Amino acid sequence: MAITRYAGDRFYGLESEKDSLLSRVIDGAHYTASDSLISYIKVNGSWLSTAATGGSGETFFTGDLYVSIASGKTFGKYINGDTIPASGKTPQQVIEMALRENLSVTTSLTSSTTIAFNQTAISNILDFSYQINTLGASISGALLEYRRGNVGSWATLASGTGTPGSHTHSLTDSNYNTSGFYYKYTVTDTAGSTGSSSLAITPAAYSAPTAALSVLGVSLVSPESNSKREKGHINSTLEGTVTRNSANVNLTSYQWQYQLDGGGSYISIGSPVSIGPGTTSISSTGHNDSGLKTANSLSYRVKIIDDYQTYLSSQVYSSTSTVDFLNLIFYGPASSAPTTSSDVRNLTSRIFTDGSNPFNLNTSTSEKIFSAAMPSSKSITEVLDLDALNANITANYASSTVSVANYTGDTSSYKVYTMTNAIPYSSNHRHQITRTT
Repeated sequence: MAITRYAGDRFYGLESEKDSLLSRVIDGAHYTASDSLISYIKVNGSWLSTAATGGSGETFFTGDLYVSIASGKTFGKYINGDTIPASGKTPQQVIEMALRENLSVTTSLTSSTTIAFNQTAISNILDFSYQINTLGASISGALLEYRRGNVGSWATLASGTGTPGSHTHSLTDSNYNTSGFYYKYTVTDTAGSTGSSSLAITPAAYSAPTAALSVLGVSLVSPESNSKREKGHINSTLEGTVTRNSANVNLTSYQWQYQLDGGGSYISIGSPVSIGPGTTSISSTGHNDSGLKTANSLSYRVKIIDDYQTYLSSQVYSSTSTVDFLNLIFYGPASSAPTTSSDVRNLTSRIFTDGSNPFNLNTSTSEKIFSAAMPSSKSITEVLDLDALNANITANYASSTVSVANYTGDTSSYKVYTMTNAIPYSSNHRHQITRTT
């Protein structure tokens, strides 16, 4: 057995003496013998061994490799500063290891299921699939889990390798439960990679019932409407429809209510009326409370009770419908000057006190007397004859006071302004009357 030392990074020696030889190598040695030899080559500070007769065969790294390359470059999946666990591996194994990375499993978890409010029969259909992305790996396990409200521990619905498919999660839920159903699908492959998908199915929120209201005035006279009437004209017919907006919640009752002059509490009209279970028409109800005849406005609404409101010990109210009550201004031509309430109310035209300002009195060609009557809080400030070159005829309208009754017969003081011509106009004249606001 002879040893020849030389400068370099290679030597040959007996496999049985490898460990002791390596511990004595400085720059390298050449070892010859008739037995099987191992060839050692120093690469990047690590020794690679070739174990074969005559110094040929597979090469193995005897230590790990430290990656030292420029920023932005990679050796497969390794970057500058990484340590490659190369010890005991062949160059081919190291290269394969660098080019093969464990990739996360691609998973999908979907559902077409929707849950209505207060739906207690639950059948959530879950569709799931996966794709293994690591080269050479296969599925080793899959797990479908769920929990309520996304809190607490996960409960297993299904497990095992299986194949992509679906699962129906069925149960009987408690009433009015709006906590979401949270699902998780996790797949693991034989290389240890995993993938997970999550899904939430949340029951719909409660949708309160609504009501469409009609507050209809009785015996309306122009310019009155259902929502604006003469002071005291409170006689109304109440109608409408209550609509159920949560299919699994039954309607139980409704009750009309009103509020006086836009403030204070609402007052119930009559007793609750049973309805339901679904959308229901409100029967016509008359409301003509003489105690409200001085009202400036009445606002109506409907209190609606359903099973859920009973459960909550609360109630739902419809939107409001408001009627405003105002005094009238009476005006027009007359055969004689108005001196009584009836004379004033028989004038041919009328507007509300919040109506057009100025307004036009049409004289016609048959009368020579023209009057305009308004509550004493109002006054005429100007009258122009638009068909006489806008002549200012304010002074021609003399004022008097008359007690005028409203719709319910309650009287109030009115100023009555009257102009008298010697003869009727030969053509209609428009007297433009401006009043205080």
